[in-house]
Amino acid sequence: MNKVLLALAPAALMLAVCVGMTGVEGWLAGFATSEGARLVLGRAGLALPYAAAGLAGVIFLFAAAGAHAIRAAGWSVAGAAAVVIAIAVTRETARLIALADRVPTGRTALSYADPGTAVGATLALICGVFALRVAIRGNAAFAAAAPRRIRGKRAIHGETDWMGMESAGRLFPEAGGIVIGERYRVDRDHIA
Repeated sequence: MNKVLLALAPAALMLAVCVGMTGVEGWLAGFATSEGARLVLGRAGLALPYAAAGLAGVIFLFAAAGAHAIRAAGWSVAGAAAVVIAIAVTRETARLIALADRVPTGRTALSYADPGTAVGATLALICGVFALRVAIRGNAAFAAAAPRRIRGKRAIHGETDWMGMESAGRLFPEAGGIVIGERYRVDRDHIA
């Protein structure tokens, strides 16, 4: 049940966000006070459904990190990201086909492709690539590289890189201050 839920929920969420936010560019452009700002917000609104869908998938993956069925969620987000990109390409292709008969001579319809849609689809693609990483590597995709413990040949001091006594003399005063023994090196203690 948990695996099925992790496989269906992110795809449903991403597709609902993509379809539900369609047409938000007019609402977003309404916040503008100048014509230039209206154009920028309108373009951002065209990218928003696709970028928000990808972001929703990545948020779902981070929320499900540590689950045993994280690979199913990764495949679900990757598949939904592919569908979101297909929706973006289909909508833009339909818009360009409708525009094709009005394109001036010497230009192509592709030169009128909307950069906002391209940016949104690219962000969804990046989220899909991360989801593929999660689908392939599982929970290891989230793990940060922990420092490895380095062991030396000798049990007590190992293969340490000691600071030279001259450098230690410049760095630490003769009096010592709060910490005692800054200029003392265990490897040069012949009494021990």
